[in-house]
Amino acid sequence: LEVTLSTYPELTRAYWLLGKSYASSGNQNRAIEVFKKALELDPKYKEVHFQLHELYARMGNKTESLQHLQTFERLTQEAQNRDREIFQKTQDKR
Repeated sequence: LEVTLSTYPELTRAYWLLGKSYASSGNQNRAIEVFKKALELDPKYKEVHFQLHELYARMGNKTESLQHLQTFERLTQEAQNRDREIFQKTQDKR
């Protein structure tokens, strides 16, 4: 993934996967750095917010954990609302 990112630094999903890899191997600080890079590229990447929520919770940082959980929940709700609107528009055309 690091090689891929050196060639394609805009691949937000690769940062997410790399962060998950660092987190699962116990390298929490590096995981946070990588997750933050993903959010620089896409602040609405809800899965990254969820990963940061879990990571900060495990580290005992309740404030950061809660902030990322709330952002994740808000982004999830926004996505559900968009999906509902799209579905409604397709139903209205029938």
